[in-house]
Amino acid sequence: MKIIPIRQHELIPPLKGGRLEGLDFLKCVMILLMITFHLVYIEGLYPTVKTAVYTFHMPVFLVISGFLMNLNKNPRTFYGRTILWLLVPYLWIEGAYIVGAAVLPIHEHIDGLTAAVFLDRLLLHPLGPYWYLQLMVICGSCYYAVCWATDRLLEQCTPLPRPLCNPNVRLSVKMLILFGLYYLFGALGIVSFPCALYFLLGALLRNEGGERAFTQLFIPRRPLLFIAIALLLVPEFRDKASFGGILVVVAMTGGLMGVFAKMKDGKVRQTACFLGRNSLLLYIFSPVFTILCKVLIPLFRFDPTGILYWIICLTVCVCGCLAVSWFLERTRLSVVLFGKRQIISV
Repeated sequence: MKIIPIRQHELIPPLKGGRLEGLDFLKCVMILLMITFHLVYIEGLYPTVKTAVYTFHMPVFLVISGFLMNLNKNPRTFYGRTILWLLVPYLWIEGAYIVGAAVLPIHEHIDGLTAAVFLDRLLLHPLGPYWYLQLMVICGSCYYAVCWATDRLLEQCTPLPRPLCNPNVRLSVKMLILFGLYYLFGALGIVSFPCALYFLLGALLRNEGGERAFTQLFIPRRPLLFIAIALLLVPEFRDKASFGGILVVVAMTGGLMGVFAKMKDGKVRQTACFLGRNSLLLYIFSPVFTILCKVLIPLFRFDPTGILYWIICLTVCVCGCLAVSWFLERTRLSVVLFGKRQIISV
């Protein structure tokens, strides 16, 4: 039997052609939708649209996150850089959000904050929008550990069992182990199992062929955008954990990729890609500005559509997040909070 040597994470192909701008565009659209429906006034005016958007906006983020998770690092670098600098921002921003929820009259207000409640919310049951970072830390850590441990174990098997000589079989073993782990964490209420599966889908696409596999599933065709909207008209499909919700995610992603493919290289495209590259900063800091935007609601009661309020507040939130990020860079606080001096991707 011929033994095929296994190199660590040999199934993870490098991304071709550098950064994928199409994914930046997707992240831009999703982060702007997230900020939009964190504005209480808009959320109240369009609850059905919010439910529809929540069907796909975080699943798309999670698929992209799993797809872009780079395992071509040794354990010290992966956990000491990639995971640590997801964990550190999560701990300080989620901690601040929990304290804020105890003193501010927000929707998720906490009465009688104790150390036990604080630790439960911080470590197991995040409050507010920052559950995504917690999920990334848990799912990303498991993803690397399973791939690394499986490869190391197979390296020690001599001779290698014939089925495991097939890279697809080895990949299936890894994905099944991860599926089981994510199911366990979901059953324990630590992460959302459907969200973890969207992350796993992105990881699978990266392993199965990178860009080619991604575009084979999410076919970049603009008509798919209208199909996604049509599917969202069915109330049962407005659930990311349902089969209809999965169809919505696939169609919406492909449709937006098709829109991007037809965009001319100009200011709109460049701005969208810039915001997509910095979507993590917008995600982290935008809740501060969406809360502050509540004070502007009485000034816009004259507009029953809320469109003017949305345009102004969305601009305030985006510019405010970038201004805070610039301030952190200038004061070098970015090194403490994010592990690097430059956090704005130009």
